[in-house]
Amino acid sequence: MPIRKFSLKFLILFSLVLLSATSFGQSQVSSEQFYPSVRPEVTVVDYRTLYLRSQFGIRVANGYQEAQLSLRAEGTYYSELFEDEERELAEKKGNLTSSEFELLVEDFDTRVEFRRMVQDRKGVTLSEWENRQQEIFQAYVTPIIIQVAQLFGSKLVIPIDLIIWTDESLDITPYVLVQVNATIGDGTGLTEYINPLEFVGIAE
Repeated sequence: MPIRKFSLKFLILFSLVLLSATSFGQSQVSSEQFYPSVRPEVTVVDYRTLYLRSQFGIRVANGYQEAQLSLRAEGTYYSELFEDEERELAEKKGNLTSSEFELLVEDFDTRVEFRRMVQDRKGVTLSEWENRQQEIFQAYVTPIIIQVAQLFGSKLVIPIDLIIWTDESLDITPYVLVQVNATIGDGTGLTEYINPLEFVGIAE
């Protein structure tokens, strides 16, 4: 499943001086218990790893795969249905006038084309659902990254894919991952949560 590149706005956000972080109540772990004593002014975060390894990202990947399989099964169902109808139509040809047969063929072709368009649109909608999930994740993870960075004493956070090399001690991704999982889990409890099958409309 491809991960979209950061938007310019998102990259600029990480390049600015860190802002005040949002409080996450009991899910927050104190710096004394969790974070190392080192306090670098600049830290880095690997958003791709953060997304793919989070409970949220894993849920999205599984949901996307499940919806793809359902969409493929639905396409197969209609394909077989139309094949049967096409055979029946061919059998009727001898008992119909040329005009009657052409009308039936035209109606058949219209319905086949419409179903093809519906299935194609569902595929596009599924991709839109996946993109929307990444946007939701980004919205929730940004303040968490800021929060963790502040606990490190950092003044700047840089996406790891923008740098050539960095010392591993500057990478706060593992710490952010723990906090993300503790805060939003797999995302099913969020008000923005939408089941992919319902969003795409696969079950008609």
